[in-house]
Amino acid sequence: MEKAFELLIQDHRQVAQWIDQLTWSSTGRDDRVFSQLRDALEAHTAIEEEYVYPALQETSELKAAIRDAYSEHTMIKNILGELGKSSGMGADWDGQLKALKENIDHHVQEEERVIFAKAPQVLDRTALANINNHVVSEKQRMAA
Repeated sequence: MEKAFELLIQDHRQVAQWIDQLTWSSTGRDDRVFSQLRDALEAHTAIEEEYVYPALQETSELKAAIRDAYSEHTMIKNILGELGKSSGMGADWDGQLKALKENIDHHVQEEERVIFAKAPQVLDRTALANINNHVVSEKQRMAA
């Protein structure tokens, strides 16, 4: 598997951990964890929308999956926005966090099982190398 996809999958696992931390917190929203989650999701979706999805959206095998992925990103961003406005306590927070988790879980499954799995089959080596170079360099830049 390309390094780019491995890095994006690592993001998925880290996001799941932060959501679990927020879900099981007995004191409500931990602003530090929520900020990490929000920042990571914003960066992750931006990378996918800038470098991964455009390369794949014209392939007949993945066109519908990419269209769905864009829609799922929009939904996730909207839920994050609502969570950011929330006090971080109570049923409203819990419900929104549950919705975020469910949307992300579904998105991750589709992305990893369909998009990331099929990308090497439908793209040529040049397109894959381009995605890989951009994603790796963006991830390195963000880590610095």
